[in-house]
Amino acid sequence: MHVTFSRLRRLQHLDVSSNPLTYVIRGDFKYLDGLRVLKLNDLWKCTKVERGAFSNLKNLRVFEMSGETNESKLKLSQTTV
Repeated sequence: MHVTFSRLRRLQHLDVSSNPLTYVIRGDFKYLDGLRVLKLNDLWKCTKVERGAFSNLKNLRVFEMSGETNESKLKLSQTTV
């Protein structure tokens, strides 16, 4: 995902809810250090959220991750926001 966002450094609000993302890994939000709102709701195909995936989001004020997920397969690697 990070290559897609490399030109969007000023982006402040990102909602990727209801997309067929299968995992969220460190570096996915690498270039989005100005991001203030991140919504990851209803990621029904997501099976992994890697530790440190959100570590560079120092300006983040709103984080949402709820709704329909593949809970039986979702692995959270001690993720902190």
